[in-house]
Amino acid sequence: RRGCGTAMLGMRSLGLARRLAPMGARFLPTSGGAPKSELKKTFAALVVDEPGVLSRLSGFFSARGFNIDSLVVGTTNLQGLSRMTISSSGTKGKLDQLRRQMEAMVQVREVVELTTEHAAITDLALIKVSTAQPESRSHVVELANLFRAEVVDVSADEL
Repeated sequence: RRGCGTAMLGMRSLGLARRLAPMGARFLPTSGGAPKSELKKTFAALVVDEPGVLSRLSGFFSARGFNIDSLVVGTTNLQGLSRMTISSSGTKGKLDQLRRQMEAMVQVREVVELTTEHAAITDLALIKVSTAQPESRSHVVELANLFRAEVVDVSADEL
């Protein structure tokens, strides 16, 4: 069809556009019908601490067409187990199915869905700032305090 862009597609053509679009593209109908609501969920998985588990779990997500928005891995006080915190987006049904399939994996011992009521979600950034001039050092510290940041390392010309 000549001149038919995705913004002008009707409800019937929307299915065709989804099939032809690159994987991960999201289309919302412009009129009629309720759009499927996308959720962002965070899962905490207790996994066996052995080589290849991270690769298997990330491959598990990609094989099912899910993008991992955030992934954090750390050790636990339990011998031989690590904790993986994974954030992903999708519909409620798809994310619930993803959780059940994760629980069925051999390397996964337990999966818990973290909700906003039970989790503090923050971002962390380590930033090195060059402070060659002494007067710029106090300005950088003031800016850090303004954003509740901490200066964790000080050298002759960097903070």
